[in-house]
Amino acid sequence: MKELYKMQDYEIIIDEDLLMTLFHFTSSLPLSDIEKLLELPFIDADNREQLERILELDNEETLQVNFTSLSESVLEKLYEQRNEFTGPVPKLFDSTHVIMCKNKKEIVFIKKYDFGDCSKMTILSATADRALYEDYFSGKTINFREVYKAEYKGKVLQYTAHTLSRAFFNKNGGTDVLEEIKEKYIGDIPIITFKMLAPDSEIHFGKTEGFNVYRGMDIAVIGTPHNSPVYMNW
Repeated sequence: MKELYKMQDYEIIIDEDLLMTLFHFTSSLPLSDIEKLLELPFIDADNREQLERILELDNEETLQVNFTSLSESVLEKLYEQRNEFTGPVPKLFDSTHVIMCKNKKEIVFIKKYDFGDCSKMTILSATADRALYEDYFSGKTINFREVYKAEYKGKVLQYTAHTLSRAFFNKNGGTDVLEEIKEKYIGDIPIITFKMLAPDSEIHFGKTEGFNVYRGMDIAVIGTPHNSPVYMNW
């Protein structure tokens, strides 16, 4: 994640909501930790100024910070006093944005990743928030494309009598249940299921990409845990 900016010669495709992943890297510090940092004589003037600006923030106000990287000697001194702090102090000096939360008497901070010269990035997500992306990637061209639900070309049948989860098979006989389903409902068509139920099969859950041997054929997928009240699925 941190080195995506080095991939400027590639088109990047991400199959998830990228911002939700990045926002998980937020951290927080109580205001008392900021005040303690200001009391330390080895915090340089530039970083001290940044800390003072943070304490002057109003509630829910955001500040873009520009800390000076901590030297190894300063990090060692902070480590020696680690019991005096309750939050991840060194991470604060690596952050780029701080939000004041006066009601909780703390700050929340994050490092905004600069994707620099990435030529093109495609994000596939059902949860992407347009306003968040336009704000985070301000100054860049952003295009949203809505892809509607695909229509089935064939018929989907769903069997909902049992969960057919891995735990269900382990508890109820595994291959015996599989053979019963084959005999009653499936017949002689290809099956994709858990590897433990078909150890000799080249295609199983966790290994289905890159195969084309079942093209145009009816198949049975046994073990799908998502039951539907409308359709029947193996």
